[in-house]
Amino acid sequence: MKTPVCEMLGVDVPILAFTHCRDVVAAVTKAGGFGVLGAAGHTPEQLDVD
Repeated sequence: MKTPVCEMLGVDVPILAFTHCRDVVAAVTKAGGFGVLGAAGHTPEQLDVD
């Protein structure tokens, strides 16, 4: 299924995941969707670990 959002984001499927869980972000991205890691509450050092 292709949508204008897929074309705009360069993804295979119209699945967006906004979460703090790195595993969910990775799974959605690997499946061809657009995963976004909520990182506002993390320091740069914490993000390096994740």
